[in-house]
Amino acid sequence: MKKKIFVLGLMIFCFIGLFAQRMVTGIVRDVSDNNATMPGVAIQVKGTTRGTVTDVDGNFSIRLQESDKELIFTFLGMKQKTVSVGTKTVLDIVMEPDATILDEVVISALNISRSNRSLTVAQQRVNTETLSEVRDQNIVSALAGKIAGVMVTPPPSSTGSARIVIRGNSSFTGNNQPLFVVDGMAIDNSDGSVSAGRDGGLDMGNGASDINADDIESIDVLKGPNAAALYGSRAANGVIIITTKKAKEGRFKVSVNSNTMFRYITGWPEFQNSFGMGHNNRMVENVSMLITADADGNPYPYPGIPNMIEINAKGSQGGRSNGGPMIGIPYIGLDGQMHTYSPQPDNVYGFYQKASTYTNNIALEGGNVENNYRVSLTNFQADDVVERQNLVNKNTLTLRFFNTLTKKLTLDSKLTFIDDDTQNRRYANQSSFNPLYMYTILARSMTLDQLKNYKTPEGRETVMVGGIHNPYWSINETGNQDNKMRIMANFDLSYQLLPSLRATVKYGRDYINTNKTEYRNKGALGGGSDAAGYYRRQYNITDNSHYEWLLVFNDRFFNKDVSILGTLGGSRLDYNGSWLNASLESLKQAGFAHISNSDVRPTSDEDVLSRKRLNGLYGSLSVGYKDFVYVDLTGRNDWSSTLPKENNSYFYPSVGLSWLPTEMLGIPSRLFFGKLRTSYAEVGNDTDPYRLLPYMDLGSGNIFGGYKYVSLPSTVPNNHLKPERTRSIELGADLRFLDGRFNFDITYYKSNSFDQIVEADMSYSSGYSKRIFNAGEIENKGWEVAVNVIPVKTRDFLWSMDLNYTKNESEVISMVDGLEEIQLGQIFDFYNVLRVGLPYGSMYGSKWVTDQQGRLMVTANGSPVKAENAYLGNFNPDYMFSIGNRFKWKNFDAYLLFDMKKGGKLYSGTMRQAIRNGVIAGNEKEKESYWKRTVIMGESGGADDVWGGTLVSNTYVYDPAQYDNVRDMNPVDPNYVPTPFNGYLWPGNVGYWADAYCSEVTYDASFIKLRELSIGYNLPKSLVSKIKMSRACISLVGRNLWILYQNTPKGIDPEAALNAGNGQGMESGSMPPTTTFGVNIKIEF
Repeated sequence: MKKKIFVLGLMIFCFIGLFAQRMVTGIVRDVSDNNATMPGVAIQVKGTTRGTVTDVDGNFSIRLQESDKELIFTFLGMKQKTVSVGTKTVLDIVMEPDATILDEVVISALNISRSNRSLTVAQQRVNTETLSEVRDQNIVSALAGKIAGVMVTPPPSSTGSARIVIRGNSSFTGNNQPLFVVDGMAIDNSDGSVSAGRDGGLDMGNGASDINADDIESIDVLKGPNAAALYGSRAANGVIIITTKKAKEGRFKVSVNSNTMFRYITGWPEFQNSFGMGHNNRMVENVSMLITADADGNPYPYPGIPNMIEINAKGSQGGRSNGGPMIGIPYIGLDGQMHTYSPQPDNVYGFYQKASTYTNNIALEGGNVENNYRVSLTNFQADDVVERQNLVNKNTLTLRFFNTLTKKLTLDSKLTFIDDDTQNRRYANQSSFNPLYMYTILARSMTLDQLKNYKTPEGRETVMVGGIHNPYWSINETGNQDNKMRIMANFDLSYQLLPSLRATVKYGRDYINTNKTEYRNKGALGGGSDAAGYYRRQYNITDNSHYEWLLVFNDRFFNKDVSILGTLGGSRLDYNGSWLNASLESLKQAGFAHISNSDVRPTSDEDVLSRKRLNGLYGSLSVGYKDFVYVDLTGRNDWSSTLPKENNSYFYPSVGLSWLPTEMLGIPSRLFFGKLRTSYAEVGNDTDPYRLLPYMDLGSGNIFGGYKYVSLPSTVPNNHLKPERTRSIELGADLRFLDGRFNFDITYYKSNSFDQIVEADMSYSSGYSKRIFNAGEIENKGWEVAVNVIPVKTRDFLWSMDLNYTKNESEVISMVDGLEEIQLGQIFDFYNVLRVGLPYGSMYGSKWVTDQQGRLMVTANGSPVKAENAYLGNFNPDYMFSIGNRFKWKNFDAYLLFDMKKGGKLYSGTMRQAIRNGVIAGNEKEKESYWKRTVIMGESGGADDVWGGTLVSNTYVYDPAQYDNVRDMNPVDPNYVPTPFNGYLWPGNVGYWADAYCSEVTYDASFIKLRELSIGYNLPKSLVSKIKMSRACISLVGRNLWILYQNTPKGIDPEAALNAGNGQGMESGSMPPTTTFGVNIKIEF
């Protein structure tokens, strides 16, 4: 009986509960699209976490309780709409575009969402619409031209490291790149190009290149210390905040994105096809280079047939195209076969191929507002323009869960698993094993087939070309492989203590395990490990953990006139790294890649450990009054384990003010909106581990008699180091006109970084090479302008433009007393240095002397006058500018991005070598004249011979008595005019000897590029709904499609670089300009 009464009571209770609820249905339309229905609109019951989403036809249904009064409708790009339900059961909702985006919500420091109008600092959001369509292998490269104040240098190779700098370089020799924060957790973005120097090495790629474009929801850029003060010492160079996707809709959804891209070399140098292999305008210099009979003893015509093996082996001049005219003379080639000494205009092109990348992503999501999930799997495969180089197979799995554990307690979890297998990363820059270098060397008379027989039956390399290993030997007999497993985990547990107060505890971990091998077979020509062979095995582990607690208070008071947003938090960051290496420099057996295959004792470094801890306490307070004035205050104190006890605690504050006069005066925002802002900030920075006290080093080079020994490091430590400091001020204005059709944001900034932690050279007699100091100051100041314009907007057509302008000026204010310069990089006799009074990255090298009017100075016999260590400029651009255009017409959309850089210098080691090797066009007439007079007519160029060369205009005879010195060239007599030189210059002085003058291969690095292009078509909703799709789009896409303007020679990319380090403005052996285009298909169910 009791059971029956209980069941009856339960049924009555449920009936009453159902009776107290009602079902509300409706449809949502877009007023700007002829009232078309809107799928995917998020609907939330106000004051609760309950909600739903519209289906593919824009319809929805939701069950409301008696206490539910209002529904909130939200969709990206549309104004949020709150609707009072009352007693209605059917709703017809019309949403309007949010053209003004004045109340756009952005992600600010500590991953806190804030209204754009309340920000007191410069912050810019990247439009991510085309990020997964116009793809780049490195997400950093994809940011080029999209943010004011940001300079991106693309990686030297497809698997290499990209460089990104915000508002100039603030550290002399330390890290100048911003902090990357993904979903609130800082990730490792180590520069993988540190081992790729001028003479070679492998570029392992930067850490941020692991970020998957398919998972990105938004990117916000915090510029400089003012915006990033709460992140502490890691953020002195700004912050890139990336928010990844999570489930938004209350239904099961499947997204598929497939991208195929092809990459071609399109910017070849201009090759000459007149002179072939040889030296001094002769194919054969003596009879030892001739073969008089064939293998059977049959004589060749007198005096014999040129032997290209002997010609190619002529010391440092071997293999160059500085020989005689190619007029079809027969010769014995490098392959032992008969060939003719004739132009081979396509020989270089045949070595390179089309590179391909294939990216396929599938994402599943579902759940409701309280509990949802998103699972994303991406496979990426790629090859390179050189056969068997840079082969990548990469899988990324991302799991994202949001769970409402109780009414007030939520858990946001994300796990990302990355398995990256890369084979045969190309040797960098001037490495003799870099096959890409071949286009600067291969003689214009040589067929490519002569190199394909690269190995003798005994396993020896057959021939080197111009000091570079046979490229077929390099791609077949050398190799490397690295397998990287990376796990990035985020867990955010939040509890709503009060309606206005939320507490969050966070845990994040970034774990990277890399297993690397490198192998070079024995048998290569040359000495050392080239001939003996080489094998290396290396294990690297990076394990960074992030612990954080955070209180966030957000409420309004005094009739909602006063808004208060406050934070209080603390964090602990643990950085752990280990490195295990074993190598051998002589192989016992050719063709066997294993650490046991050694002729000598292997060299091993047993565990090298690196540990660092950074603790921090921080807080912020933002107070607004009537939404027209906001004051921001922040403060942070860090404790770093890498600084001495008396200096390891450092505090830095910031203060900001924004004022909205139009809001104060009641001017309608659709007519005009204005915001003025100013801020001041300080931020500190620590140093690397183990720079305070001496330690015993068991380095790889510490071997004597086959045994390891320990030694002191060559750098004197400093146990009194202080943290580096940066102080920055910022002024800005944000202006919007014509209902958001014209938006203008301008910022002026000035930052000074001082107490630089630098390594200064010491006398070797001290027993050390360097010493660590706190000294030096650098200043960066400049302007940033970001403009968004909508020139045309109709029912069917939309055209919007984004313009970004950047101008940064840097100056080294001071350095260590007694130190003249700090070297950032070097190629040959070219140097990239820091000097007081000059910009960061000043360039010095040998120069063909000119006077103050730009007249070239030569000696009385016509030889160029040379100045050593002369100032050649700096690598920083005068300014940068970009224009992005977006078009939408009915179901079509298009995007074009033009990117421009004005000024800055680039030293080209590639062009130096190409000129030296005689493969570049430009001096054919001079060579012909010289050949006729010296070879045919027998002239020697003496006083009685008027032998040919080149008559260079603007050349004058240098009289050292008339100038103060050869560098400054200030005339003793202001009215002095040098005597014009009317003779001929030896062609070597303006041709293949031009490598002796750095100034002749240092170019203006200005450019204008069509950086991105996308043309897409969205299948009509009426069609895709019939096949149960919510969206289907196909796009033709391309990157770096056209260099509209450049001052570097053809074949030299103005953005080329050795690596991603601080020594920019120089390249050698870099990739010629390439173009990438393909197709992207996106489908949603």
